[in-house]
Amino acid sequence: MRVRIRDTEACEPASTFIWDSAFFNRPDASGGYADWIMAGPEDPAEQRGGFRARMMLATSVLIQLFTDKRLPEGDENPGDTGDPRGWWGDSIKLPDEPEGFVTGSLLWTLERSILNAETAQRAKDYALDALDWLVSQGAASRFDVEVETRIPEGILVIHVDGFDHAGKPLLNAAYDVLWAQERTPAPMTYRSRI
Repeated sequence: MRVRIRDTEACEPASTFIWDSAFFNRPDASGGYADWIMAGPEDPAEQRGGFRARMMLATSVLIQLFTDKRLPEGDENPGDTGDPRGWWGDSIKLPDEPEGFVTGSLLWTLERSILNAETAQRAKDYALDALDWLVSQGAASRFDVEVETRIPEGILVIHVDGFDHAGKPLLNAAYDVLWAQERTPAPMTYRSRI
């Protein structure tokens, strides 16, 4: 996936879109799903009849944070399932794709961790690592990530701020990650407040 630098998202025609993804929570807190958004009459003419692409950076961040990155060789799999996960598309390399690039983050490895300061620091490190490739692609000059734990509620919140090369904010998002642990069989999920 290649991201082009633009001052504002969807401000000019683009030959390759990263379609907007919207996340929908299930009412029973058992997770949710992401889906693409159809372009409407208010969207640029080249998008009508297809998918909306106004939030390239936000969608790229969402993909990078919440796609399961393959567990590195030799690392212990949390939950001892033996499944290293990873996105199947990483096995297909595009001609202009950077060497060694993999989609996603290791946030999934924290699903069964105790919600504490150490877990929050690991979540921050994993998020920064996953977003680093967007910086190397020039989509943003930097990302600031802060992680907040709300232990009584069982929630970890990942705050992401992205900035352009002039220091102007490009993205301000917060992702609430529910901590399932032993209380409920619900998988780790999130909600974006973009």
